[in-house]
Amino acid sequence: MKTLLTLSLVLILCGCANTNHPSVRSNPATMSSDTLCYRYATAKRDPAYGAEVKARGLDCAAILESDPLYNQNRY
Repeated sequence: MKTLLTLSLVLILCGCANTNHPSVRSNPATMSSDTLCYRYATAKRDPAYGAEVKARGLDCAAILESDPLYNQNRY
C-alpha cells in the first residue's frame, strides 16, 4: 500500500512540475510587447531584451505607463 501511495504521489508531483508558465529564459522575440517591456524595465538590463525592444521600435515608457498593474506597483 505504501508503494502505491508513493508512486501516486510521485506521478502527481511530476505532472504538476510540467506547467506552461513562461520562464525567465523565454525568447524575447516571442514575447508580447507589454511582457517584453516589463521584463526590460525590471530585469537587470538583459541585452537580449534591449535588442528586441530596439528591433521592434517599442516605446516601453508609453506601454508601461498605460499598464494599470505596473503603475500600482511603482513606489
